Amino acid sequence: MAINKTQIILIKHLSTVVLIVLAINFLMTWLLLFFHQIFSSHIQATTDITNFSLATTHELLINEFIYLYLTAYLVPILAGIYIHYPLLKAIGSKELKISQQVKTQIINLPITLSKVILYGWFFSIFQIMVLVFLDLIPSSGFITTNLAVQLTISVAAYAFTFFALDIYNKRIFFTSIFKNDNSMFSHENKALSFRNKIQMLFLAVVLFPCALFGIIIYFLLITEDSVFINNQYPVLFFMLFVVIAFGWSLSEMLLATFKHSFKELNVATKKISNGDYDINLKITSFDEIGYLMDSLNNMAYEIGSLNKDIVETQKEIIFMMGAIGESRSKETGNHVKRVAEYSRVLAVEYGLSRKESEILKQASPMHDIGKVAIPDSILNKPGPLTADEREIMDSHAVLGYDMLRSSNRDILQAAAIVAYEHHEKWDGTGYPNNKVGDNIHIYGRITAIADVFDALGSNRVYKEAWSDEQIFQLLNEQKGKHFDPELIDIFFNKFHLFNEIRSQFDDHLPQESH
Repeated sequence: MAINKTQIILIKHLSTVVLIVLAINFLMTWLLLFFHQIFSSHIQATTDITNFSLATTHELLINEFIYLYLTAYLVPILAGIYIHYPLLKAIGSKELKISQQVKTQIINLPITLSKVILYGWFFSIFQIMVLVFLDLIPSSGFITTNLAVQLTISVAAYAFTFFALDIYNKRIFFTSIFKNDNSMFSHENKALSFRNKIQMLFLAVVLFPCALFGIIIYFLLITEDSVFINNQYPVLFFMLFVVIAFGWSLSEMLLATFKHSFKELNVATKKISNGDYDINLKITSFDEIGYLMDSLNNMAYEIGSLNKDIVETQKEIIFMMGAIGESRSKETGNHVKRVAEYSRVLAVEYGLSRKESEILKQASPMHDIGKVAIPDSILNKPGPLTADEREIMDSHAVLGYDMLRSSNRDILQAAAIVAYEHHEKWDGTGYPNNKVGDNIHIYGRITAIADVFDALGSNRVYKEAWSDEQIFQLLNEQKGKHFDPELIDIFFNKFHLFNEIRSQFDDHLPQESH
């Protein structure tokens, strides 16, 4: 059977998970046996187990190691295999199908595996208690010490296993399998909350000194073990070191489980505050952080959708306002569509950013919005305008600018510039301010070419449409005079794009709804 890439990744990561579990529990087992060895060295001096020889103690240690191996290792592994059978079955299948159940098992690996490890340790403790109850092992200070230390180490093993797997699962395992898939997240899934994790940390760190205190009380007040009293200082200092090391290590691991998620949340909130709603935080836990990430994802989606609706509505209103302005001079709605597309092509080819090009496309239909204030008698006069009429007609640039300039929206600000400057000329002979060259805003220079090209090629009340040859001749003649020479070069080099737009929005075709 051929193994695909996902199966290889799953096998690799599951092998790493098993190694992490075995390494932590091997360390804990070694630590427990080390304490057993320390206390067994004083066993012959105790008063309550006079018939319990040191040789018997060593034999018990060997047996205890076997019990621990079978319970704290083998039993949890078998239990883990049973619990995660769907996951293992998915890995072994010919066609890897990762179901919702498998996804949930992967994200819950830390809590399930750490629990079965804890149950394994508890089972080993239970075995000893049963042996004592059946008098197969004599009740003694050694056994009491064994149970106290084993209880504390079992909780520490549980905590270390959980935090180690949680860190690995969140940062490596889960993210490599499900890069942007949050479909398995559900508020119905059960997981350790912040409170549970802090309680786990507390128990793992506090039980050890409590057990140590109990052991000291036992030896000092009950057994009167002079050998232990005389040699207890190195043992106590070592146990104190272990307590400090446990506390520091678990605290750092607890912090590590949250640190990465908090960093992602911080980045996401900054993106939202900057208007970027494309947020898809990777949810790698079912605790409070997971709920917060899920809520932030949903919030960003809702805000983004609402913002998109607002922007689209704004664009549609702007387009319709431009169409209204053109309709008063008997223009078709396709004129403003063509001018918008021509402007976008020129902007892109000139080197403006995608955002600027899109803004200009949306703003350029407003270039003649000021004409709504021009009398019909002048606007639709079939013959030449008088000097007074021309002055009134030319005022539409200022009128349009005054209508739009107070807005703080990017599109309307751009529309104000276009309305104000699209009749300025490169050589300074345009209106309303006789601006020259680069002093004319690029939006105005681009819209000027788009508007003139479309106007010359369209029928108006005062003229017939020009042929392409006539238009090209005028544009070449006005290069460096009326128009920006660089933009004219771009126009001719990319004329096939303009011709495609003109064909798409031909006045003789049915007009599309915007």
